[in-house]
Amino acid sequence: MKENELKQLNTELKALKTYEKSLIDKRKILQNKVNSNVNECKTVRINIKSKEKDIEKLTKGKNTIVSEHAILRYLERVCGMDIENIKTLILNDEFKALNSLANGEGTIKMNDIEYVLKNNVIITIK
Repeated sequence: MKENELKQLNTELKALKTYEKSLIDKRKILQNKVNSNVNECKTVRINIKSKEKDIEKLTKGKNTIVSEHAILRYLERVCGMDIENIKTLILNDEFKALNSLANGEGTIKMNDIEYVLKNNVIITIK
């Protein structure tokens, strides 16, 4: 009886060892796939950064804008416009009287021109 039991246990042990080996082999295959995917992700990340740098190089300087301050200085220094005189024309006595009623907020209409104010600053003219 012990001999049959021993034989059965040895058979079960052999089956378990075979199963363990197959699991270890599967784990190695999966680990190789994971390592391959990690490396592929790293390569893709490097390619993404490279493309972003290429795009930045191509777009940098191509869409140069001109600030309103630069336009103002151009008009003043290149075209010879007297900016201070323009300010005086805008902030005339009639405008000042209307602004005192508006308390420096909202829109003042004068001579078909709209002056938009915020915190006593003319932010645009329509």
